[in-house]
Amino acid sequence: MRGAGQMLLFALLSLTVSTALGQPNPPKALPPDEQDRALLQGLRIGSSGPELLARLKNQAGDPKAMAKARELLPRLGSENFDTREQASRDLALLGAGVLELLRENSNHSDPEIARRIRDAREAIEETRSSAVLGAVIRQLIRAKVSGTAKALVDLAAGSGDPETLDLIRRGLEPLAATDSGVLQQAMRHENPRVRWVAGCVLAASPNQIDLAKPLLRDPDHSVRWRIALALGRAGDQTSALPAAVAELRSANRLAGFELEDWLHQVAGETGPAPLPWPGNEAGRAIRQKAWQEWLATRPKSAPQLDRTLTVLLDEGIIRLLDKANQPLWELKDIAFPLDAEYLPGGRILVAEHGANRVTIRSNRNEVLWERQVETPLAAQRTNRGTILITTADMVLEVDGEGAERRRLVAAGPRDNDSTTIMKSQMLPSGELGLVTQRRELGEEARFVRFDRDWREAGSIPARVGTSGGRIEWFADGRVLVPELDRNRVAEYDAAGKELWAADAEVPVFATRTASGSTLITSRSDAGAREVDRAGKTIWNYKAESRVTRAIRLP
Repeated sequence: MRGAGQMLLFALLSLTVSTALGQPNPPKALPPDEQDRALLQGLRIGSSGPELLARLKNQAGDPKAMAKARELLPRLGSENFDTREQASRDLALLGAGVLELLRENSNHSDPEIARRIRDAREAIEETRSSAVLGAVIRQLIRAKVSGTAKALVDLAAGSGDPETLDLIRRGLEPLAATDSGVLQQAMRHENPRVRWVAGCVLAASPNQIDLAKPLLRDPDHSVRWRIALALGRAGDQTSALPAAVAELRSANRLAGFELEDWLHQVAGETGPAPLPWPGNEAGRAIRQKAWQEWLATRPKSAPQLDRTLTVLLDEGIIRLLDKANQPLWELKDIAFPLDAEYLPGGRILVAEHGANRVTIRSNRNEVLWERQVETPLAAQRTNRGTILITTADMVLEVDGEGAERRRLVAAGPRDNDSTTIMKSQMLPSGELGLVTQRRELGEEARFVRFDRDWREAGSIPARVGTSGGRIEWFADGRVLVPELDRNRVAEYDAAGKELWAADAEVPVFATRTASGSTLITSRSDAGAREVDRAGKTIWNYKAESRVTRAIRLP
């Protein structure tokens, strides 16, 4: 689904985003639901409930589809034009399950039939993307079409693609209450993938969470560890902690990454020292024992207040400061770190722009995890344990194995009409904010908001002068903009109205602290400073080189 997904997603963005980003006064984006309808209409996909449900079922591989396709093939050569047209439409609706039959008949002796078969193949292949599947699922849920939950479960049985499974889970979540019976039946499915998808959906539903717990005793490890995580992320640590630790010994790289990441989130600074996930059973047994010992005592750590994570870009240094600005530790020889995030357990996520990779390091500077990617601008851990990576061309969401889960492409190939991503930040809800610009055309940068399904939700001008790192924004659409050319940081609402501003020397980064103050860093050697709502400096830090990032830890 990946290649077609990219192109179709760009097509979707072209309807709303890319045109908006390139105009001084862009048209207002279509509402997200209308974006879905416009995408489906542009691909000539029927929008009625029965048509959409049929498409979803065919995507899952309807066993009746092949027989239906064999019936339709002769009608493609009918003397009646309307019959030929209807057969073409019906054939394209049968989905990926009939592609092999169409390939076998693509050189049919009847030129009319051959042409229509090719058209049907192209239509099916074009509409297999994640963008289209997501639009179909959301339209079905919005219309409350009966049978949607069952079709999604069937699709989970037939697809192991991570991006498709994510779409299925997001589609099933709003149906957990009304279609609980379908999900409970799915928990008894012979396919482990269907069982864990159903269990994770129920675990995420407050009133259904207990229904997922029996899967902690499932015979398949792939089910047990995912259900343990789903329960833990839903807040049930009592059930999740012992189950998660129990699964460590069998965990592959993906399971080990996600389980330990969540365990470190719970343990904070009291857990075992972070290490690369071991590739052998003996190493996994040692890791499991360390977590068992932690679980037996659950030590409480003393609060560590007013720590500040700083980045000295030119020196390749990441440094954690205490409240007196004294280094607690530092990482050296990092290749142009444009972004850094502190993760619980003494781990640091880094976008190493100069090394073409994103890493997670320990505070001893040991690489625990890495993902190769060309010139990353930002890296962020998401609420579901994945890593969000931003480059000038795209946003990638990858899992613990580095496998791609989602991709958003902001523009086509680099040319005089291309859009460049400059900064990004995902909210806990999954909503995404980007600063983008068409520099070749000399156009102003814009801050663009996307909903949790990565459909554009709005945009405003943003006078950002540098690329790399985060753009701080909030659930109500407010955004902090470091306006380098104006020597200030300004806060705007979702409509672009200025709410607050403070003077700052050529600012490149700004972030809001838990207390409501603002941390600002500069492109010059002015260092980092913290200002209150009145713009008064209440903290500052200067180092031996430019301080380009300063983030106050909770």
